[in-house]
Amino acid sequence: MSDTLSVAINRTRLHSVEAPDSFTTAGSFDVELHNHGEAVHVHVHLDDALSEVASIEAINHHLRAGATRRVPVAVRRDDRSATGRLKVASAYGAETRYVDLSLRAVEPTKPPVEVDAALGKPSSASDRSRGESTSNPRTRSRAGSSRGSTRSTGVLGGLDAPALALGVGVLFLAVVAVTMLDNVVLLAGAFVLLAGVVAAGYASLR
Repeated sequence: MSDTLSVAINRTRLHSVEAPDSFTTAGSFDVELHNHGEAVHVHVHLDDALSEVASIEAINHHLRAGATRRVPVAVRRDDRSATGRLKVASAYGAETRYVDLSLRAVEPTKPPVEVDAALGKPSSASDRSRGESTSNPRTRSRAGSSRGSTRSTGVLGGLDAPALALGVGVLFLAVVAVTMLDNVVLLAGAFVLLAGVVAAGYASLR
């Protein structure tokens, strides 16, 4: 909201002009004319120094009895300070009042810094877990060792325990029988049976 310089007309006597001795502002502002008496003509003017940076679109105003009017003063160059005098005259110069006017330079505003909203969100537990497993060499080493130990398990480790026991038992009996009966055919059959058990266990691993 712009500042306002208030001026009273016809308040103390006919054609009187009352205004502050000085006025300081930054940027554009308004001169507010209050007519406390009969209708009157009012003239508002900026001196040469102020006219270099500011302007008044309408300088002559006819105020009806009891009327109030706002006169905008547009500051074109608000990047530098300026000083001068504002003139307010009533009834075609019957009474004149000067106000020492100071226009301060307006400081430029800095644009707000935009921050990515994603930076303020905490990372989820699953993201942290994936990051740790990827970046931690010990985790990768343990995973590789686990896979290696699974692949290195022998064929016998994958066999069914009863089948393995049966095969070993048959082989043992065959050896005993060959020793006692000297039967080579029986020994060969036992080896064939044991080979079948081993082959079945290997197939189950694949």
